Order: sequence, then structure tokens, then C-alpha cells
Amino acid sequence: MRESRSLPAAARLLVFALAAMALVFAPGCAKKESPEAQFTQAQHYLEKGDSKSAVIQLKNALQQRPDYAEARYLLGTTYNTTGEVKLAERELRRALDLKMDRAKVAPALARSLLMQGEFQKALDEAQLEGDAKVEPTPEVLSVRGHAQLGLGLLDDAKNSFEQALTKQPGFADALLGQARLAGLDGKLETAVGLIERAIAGDPKNVQAWLMKGDVQRLIPNNGAAIAAYQKALELAPDDAMARLSLIAMQISDTQYDEAEKNIEILRKSAPNNPLVNYFKALLEYRKTHYAAARDAIQQVLKAAPAHLPSVLLAGAAEYALGSFEQAEQYLNTVLDKAPDTLHARKLMAATLIKTRQFQRAIRLLEATLGKLPDDGQLLMLAGEAYLESNDFAKATEYFGKASRLDPKSAGTRVSLGLSRLAAGETEQAMTDLQSAVELDSGKFQADILLIMTHIQRNELDQALTAIQGLEKKQPDNPLTYNLRGSVYIGKKDFAGARREFEHALKLQPAYFPAAMNLAQLDLQDKKPDEARRRFEALLEKDKNNMQAMLALANLTARTGGKREDVLGWLERAKKASPGAPQPLLMLAKYYLQSGDVKQALANAEEAKNANPDNLEALDILGLTQLAAGEQDHALSTYGKLVELQPKSPLAQFRLASAQIAAGNQAAAGLTLKKVLELKPDYLDARVALAGLELRAGHNDEALKIAQQVQSQAVQLPAGYVLEGDIRMAEKKFTEAAALYEKAYGLGKNGALAMRIHAAQTQAGKPEEGEARVKQWLEENPEDLTVRFYVADAYLKASKYPAAIEEYAGLLKKQPDNLVALNNLAWAYQQVKDPRALEYAEKAYQLKPDNAAVADTLGWMLVEQGKTERGLGLLEQAVSLAPDAQEIRYHLAQAWLKSGDRIKARDELERILSGGAKFPQEQEAIQLLKELRN
Repeated sequence: MRESRSLPAAARLLVFALAAMALVFAPGCAKKESPEAQFTQAQHYLEKGDSKSAVIQLKNALQQRPDYAEARYLLGTTYNTTGEVKLAERELRRALDLKMDRAKVAPALARSLLMQGEFQKALDEAQLEGDAKVEPTPEVLSVRGHAQLGLGLLDDAKNSFEQALTKQPGFADALLGQARLAGLDGKLETAVGLIERAIAGDPKNVQAWLMKGDVQRLIPNNGAAIAAYQKALELAPDDAMARLSLIAMQISDTQYDEAEKNIEILRKSAPNNPLVNYFKALLEYRKTHYAAARDAIQQVLKAAPAHLPSVLLAGAAEYALGSFEQAEQYLNTVLDKAPDTLHARKLMAATLIKTRQFQRAIRLLEATLGKLPDDGQLLMLAGEAYLESNDFAKATEYFGKASRLDPKSAGTRVSLGLSRLAAGETEQAMTDLQSAVELDSGKFQADILLIMTHIQRNELDQALTAIQGLEKKQPDNPLTYNLRGSVYIGKKDFAGARREFEHALKLQPAYFPAAMNLAQLDLQDKKPDEARRRFEALLEKDKNNMQAMLALANLTARTGGKREDVLGWLERAKKASPGAPQPLLMLAKYYLQSGDVKQALANAEEAKNANPDNLEALDILGLTQLAAGEQDHALSTYGKLVELQPKSPLAQFRLASAQIAAGNQAAAGLTLKKVLELKPDYLDARVALAGLELRAGHNDEALKIAQQVQSQAVQLPAGYVLEGDIRMAEKKFTEAAALYEKAYGLGKNGALAMRIHAAQTQAGKPEEGEARVKQWLEENPEDLTVRFYVADAYLKASKYPAAIEEYAGLLKKQPDNLVALNNLAWAYQQVKDPRALEYAEKAYQLKPDNAAVADTLGWMLVEQGKTERGLGLLEQAVSLAPDAQEIRYHLAQAWLKSGDRIKARDELERILSGGAKFPQEQEAIQLLKELRN
């Protein structure tokens, strides 16, 4: 029966036990010799263990005779021993192309594939397909077994090793394969016995000594492991595998300098061995040099993208650097291929928590805890996920269990304290945090959380005392001084804060939080150029710092910078961190605010596609879809948001907004009631519910809600705005205006100013309404929304000179604003200003497929006697907006001016038979009467 199961991460014997990497370098011969002589010299060098000199001789031979198959084969097997497996595969395949005996080449080629983690390809090569007459050798059978083992086909692997030993009892490689199988079953002593048998039969077998060291490490017996590795190095002083194994132990024992020396030896002797860079990355990671670790691991992944330990380490490095989206991508790759890898599951859960994908994290953790209910790290992560989801009872339950498992753990006491703090158990929480600091004598996470808690409670002197304790533990950590600077800001000691932030940057020039805090102080002092220089200086130290680029985009926007400059920084940030949500979402929001819905939607969709469960990405995508009129898509997006966060009032409220936009009032009402069950004081939900009642004509129900809002939030304008809307619906315009004015007194904003104007105009007091919006614009000259409203109001009231002034001002701010161009053209036309045609043409060039724009230009041309072109544009406008009666009326008049009374009459009959109201309806009726006579 074929058995297939995933291999535990501890089974490090997988690829390393197959690799013999002798890495001695010596000068090659300068004398010109025949390829055959150079081949013989290479064999002599290999007998002495001098792989580098052998490689040089073989390359020289092949330079003279590229079709020398034996030299290709020997070069390939030599690369196998040095661990340069990509080069090995290349040379061995060339040997096959040169018609070398496949039965001889296949085992070596399969080994090179094994060392790349390409187990299925290795098995395919070792099957010797097409060579049915060839009896597989013990070596071929053994290689098959190792490939099958790598694929999890343990029964097949067992059979292959047994067949090899039947053919050649005591065959070392097969015995080592059986040892690996025993190790996978946890039978380490059995594995040791099999390895000893292999050594007894072949005392100079370097692989056997290496595997002995590996098994002794797992027992664990570090002394015996070191002795085994030393024996391997004694037999092959330049063997890369032995040195790598020694490096692994040195890293584990924090002997970083010794590990660095050995890595450099290997880097010089085997520059193409990806495992050298793997251990370099691991060393940098253990030294907390995460950026260097990331760079080193990328070199491994270029050469061996399927090497799962490297993929996992890449995920860990990205997580440590705060690049959580990239970390998630790497960890997904690991879990797709090895779903039971515990460290990957834990790291993925932590990543999901960081990216606020709490429900996914909880599902992953609950599934893992089902198998490992007493794993302290899993319990802690589950507690954190529930804490972030505001399920404080569950969080306290998990943290409490973790604390009982390890009562001396500072981290557990910290988390328990945080969950109690969130649940309102303040005093017990502070006791837990203080206990954690005392337990955490060698670390500092508990200190930071205690300090942050003091700051949040405005206990600034206690925070400073706690920071003194942190400084003793972390005198060279910029975080220490950044925290102290933050406390000084709270105490209004801005000079002291600057001093601390500057010290943090002196310790670490690319430390963004300190640069950000200093920039905020610069802005407070009205020095935006100083703030900008801080971020630019940081980018000189770290050219791909996404946070600095985003900060510069924000700063440019805040200080009235050019649109292209803001977009430039956002695009740079997007390029620096492909797939990261922040640049994409900021681009989406910026485009949305500037009215470019198409670009906003493109960036929001890209953010969601790269981060499908990111809550903010879903939220912004939904808002953008609503702005684009894609109500169905918004419903789907917010449905996913609710699925991920079913207890989130905001997620439910967003879904209700989409339901309202889609015209599903009944569903929206139910969703809004669910919001209020989750959060009874959610004002926006109450206001939206009142709006539904108002639209349904249930004014009394809407009024009850408005009065509830007024009682609930006395100092907020929402309740009075709502009641004002109700009075407007009842055509009680004077009462509505008074309510809006009361709301305006509680919280001035442009939307209220516009409501006041509308109410006063309807109440017959347009001057008072106009005074309010003018006052608002004097105080807020950059509020383009209100300025547009005022311009449109002037246009509707036929106050053309005033409308012209407003639209012209708007175009200075937004030269390509289509509505402003079109309406300015119309206003100019009404006062017979020749500039009308110029602006109408600009609008048409900008958006030729817009019905209103084509109508404006077409009607203007007709009025100026340019009937032929005008008629064409009006026909185009009608095709774009067939139900727009006013445009059809213009077309009828154009037909009349062109002399075609029949078409004019037919168009008027078509308009008036529809029953729709439009401003020129009476004129159309009169004109039709005239045409019928």
C-alpha cells in the first residue's frame, strides 16, 4: 500500500544528507595540455580532495573540446559534491545530450535534482524510462528511495532501499536512507544503529558521518554531533556539508563570529552553492539584521525557489521588517506545500493579526489548537486575535490558560494584562503588567507595554519612571528615546521631545517613527520645509522606505503641493513595495477625492487583489465602487467584509450603505437595525435609518429617531440636521432653516451651509441663504464642493455674472473640470460673451462622449447659425442620453432652424408623448401647435 504524508520540519536529513560538497581551491595549471591530459589531472585532483583545481582542469578540457562527454559528466558530479547543484544539472544534461550512457548519468542527475528539492523530477530521472533492459543498480535504487522519501511516499522508499540492499548488502547510501526513515518515525536510536553499520562498511563515507551528526543533534547530544562533524571534516577538510552543519550549530549556540568566518570560507570556495546564502541569511536573522537577512535569502530563492526552508525564512524576515503582505505571500507558499509546518502556521497567524485579518487568524489558530491544545505560543496568538476582535472574554480565557501553563512567562502576563485592561479590569491589568516587567528582566516588551499603558492613561510621570527602567535594558535602542519624546509632547515640553527624537535618529538614522515625530513638531512650528527635509534625509539612508514616501505624499498634499507631486510620491511608494496595501489605498482615496473614479477604482481593486482579506482594502474598494455606480459590486465587497468581521458595526453599516445605493431599502433597514444591536449609540446608523423612514414617507417614525439622536448627542448637529431634513420634506422651509442654523452653531461644515441656503431659498429668503454660504467660503476658500454648489445655484437663478465669476475661480483650481467648463460656457452664452464657444470646445475635447457637453456645444453652434455641425452634435447627445427631454427639445429646435419642419414636429411629438416633465415643456407644446397648423 502506498503511504503519503507530509514530512516534519525536524527531518533536516532530507537534502543535506545527500550532498557531499568538497570545496578545496587550488591554482590550475598554466601549461597547455590536451583535453585528455587535463581530464586525467582533474581525476588526480579529485582523489586528493581538491575540487576547485579539478573544476579548472575540466573547464579547460571542455574549452578545447566542448563535446567531451566524460568531462561533462565528471564536471557535473564534481559540482554535486560542491553543492553547486544548478551547474551540476546543466553539465549532466549536456552529457546526456552527447549520448553518454543514461544508466551512468541518471543517478548523478537525480542527486542534483534531489539537492534542489525537485523530488518528482529526481524520481523521473531515476526510473530510467525507455531503458527497460537496464537492470537498476543499487545506486539508482537508492536515489529512487531518497526521491520517494522526499515526496512522502514512505512505503515506496522503504521498498527501494530494501531492493538496493538485496543487490548489495551493506550499501551505505541505502542504509542511510533507512536511517532517514527511522528518524522520521522518531526511532532515533535505530537510525544511529543503521548509520553505524554504514560507517563500519565504509569508514570514510563523509555522508554517513554527517548524518550521524544530524541524528545526534536531534537526540539531542551536541557533543556527539560535533564529534561526528569534526570527523567528516577530518575526512574531507573542505567538505561544504560538514562546514554548513558546523555553522548551523554555531548559529544555534550564538557563536556568530565563528559562524561568519565559516560562511566566508564557503562563499569563496563555492559561490554558487545556495545553502551558503541560506545560512548567511539565517545568521543575519538571528542577529536581528532583518534587511540583510532578506537580501541574502533572495539570492537563495533565485537559485532554488522551491527550497521551503528559504521560503519560510523569507517570510520571517519580511514579517520582522513589517512587510506583512509580502510575509503572507511567502507563508502561503510554505503552507500550500507543507500545511502542517507548525512554525509557518504560527507565523502566518501572527501575520494575519498584523494585517487585521482576525477571523482568518482565528480559524487557523483554532484548527491548530485542535491538535496542540497546550502549545503556549498558539494560545497567546489566539488570545491576541480575540483581543483585537474585541472578544475580551475569549482573549482572557486563552491568555489565562497560557499563563497557567507558564506562570513565569512575562509575555503571557503582559497579554493577560492587556485583555483585562480591555475588559475594564484596570487595577488587575496594571498588576499583571508590572509583574511582567519584573519577570522580563532580560527583555523589554513588557516595559514597552507598561509605558504605553501609562501614556494612554495620561500617567506621564509614571511613564517616565518606567522609561528609565527601559533605558537600562535598551540604552542603544531608538525606541527608548522615541517613547520618552512622546511623553514630553504630552507634558508640552517640545524642546525636550525634540532632543529625545534627535537622539533616536542619531542611533538609527533611518528610524521612521522619530523622523515622523520631528516632522510633526516642525509643522507645529510652521516649518513644512524642515519636515520635508527630514523625510528626504531618511530616504537617502533607506531609498525604498515606503513610510517616508507616503509621509512626503501626505505632507505635499497638506501644504498645497501640486497634484502630480502627491501622485509621484504615492507611485514611488507603490513601486517600492509591490502589493503593499497602504500606497494603493492612499492612491485610491486621493483619486476618489479629486473625482478620478476610474483611477481610484483601479488602485482599490489592485489593493484588494493583492490583499484579498485586508479589511481596509475591502472598505475602500466598496466606497470606490459606490462612487463609480457599481452598486452590485459594492454589495459583494461589503458582503465579504461582513463575512470577515460579522460583529463589526462599521462593516454592517457599509453593507447597509450599499443596499441603500442598490435600492434595497428593506434589506438596508434590517442591516441598520443589526448595526444598532451591535452598537446602540452608532449615530450614523440611526441617521441612515431615519433617512429610510423619511424616503418611505414615514415622517413620524423619522422624527422619533431624530429626537432620539438629539437626546443621545446633545452637543452634536446630527439630530437637528435630521429633523431639518424632515421639515424640508414637509415643505416647512422656515422651520428647516432654523434647525439647520442650530446644527450649524454646534458644528460648522460646508454641507450644512448648503442646506441652509437651500432652505432659505425655498422659504423666500435667498439673501440670507446666500450670506451663509458666502461666509463659509470666506472662512474656507478651498472648499470646492460648496463653491460648485454656489456656482450652480447662481446659474439656476439666472445670475450669470456671479456664476461666471465662481466657475472661473474653480477652473483656476481645477483646469480640466468638465462640469465647470461646460457650465461656464453656458453662462457665457447667456450673456452673449464670445468666450462661450471657446470653453464649450474645451469641454468637448476633454469628454466628447458626454451627452451634456455635446448638447451645450451643439446648441451653442445652432444659436450662432452653425446649424450643420450643431445638429450633428445634438444627434450625438441624444444617442448618448435618449431619455434627456431637454436635449431632445434642443434637437427639435435645431431641425426647425435647418428648415426641416417634419423632423422638428416628429421630435416634439416624441418628447411630449413620454409624459416626462422638463423646463421647456410649455414652450415645446406651443411650438408643436404652430408646426401642426
